Parts: sequence; structure tokens; C-alpha cells
Amino acid sequence: MKQPTSSENAKSYQWGENAKGWWLVDHPHLSVVEEVAPPGNAEIRHLHHQSRQYLYVIEGEATVSIEHDEFVLHAGEGLEIPPKTYHQFRNESNKNVRYLVISSPKSTNDRKSFDW
Repeated sequence: MKQPTSSENAKSYQWGENAKGWWLVDHPHLSVVEEVAPPGNAEIRHLHHQSRQYLYVIEGEATVSIEHDEFVLHAGEGLEIPPKTYHQFRNESNKNVRYLVISSPKSTNDRKSFDW
């Protein structure tokens, strides 16, 4: 029988400096990840060749760069990132940010990183 998933029982991983994520849905065609990033954490600028992503902030404030535009997302706000679009998530605030990353198809092995 299928059980509800949460950060309490999902498979977890670390990224960046002290950021953590949980695979809430881990399917080749769809992934839903909950992540918590402490102040100062940032991912490397990158793109996904096939995956379309949606970032949704649950708590805190996130800065997201998409191509040459920059957005500050607050709790209850999200942003779609089309495939083949350079982007970067950053926590420039002084509090943790908790957010969802929804990807279709799953973004694992579909990433190309770039330096600014």
C-alpha cells in the first residue's frame, strides 16, 4: 500500500554547503523534491536539456536568476523554468528557505553547469 511521503520518511541528499533535499516523488517522468537551503547557499548556474522545472517557495525568500533576469520569490510564490534555460537558485536572505522543485521529466543526468 502506498504511504504519504514527507521529509520525515523520504530518501534524502545534501547539496551545496549544508543544504538538504528529500525525494517526495522520484519517477522518471516526474520528480518532486523538497529542499531546505540555509542563508548563503547557492547552486551552480546550469540548464536542463529536457526537464521543465517549477520552483515553489514554502517558507523564506529565494533569489532565482533565469537567463539575465533575477526574481525574488517569497512564501507562496513560484516560477517556471523552461528546458534549455540557464538558471540559478540562491538564498541571499538571513533565514532558511524551504521550497519545492518539481521537474518533468526528472532532471537527474539532464544538467549542464556553467560559470557566471
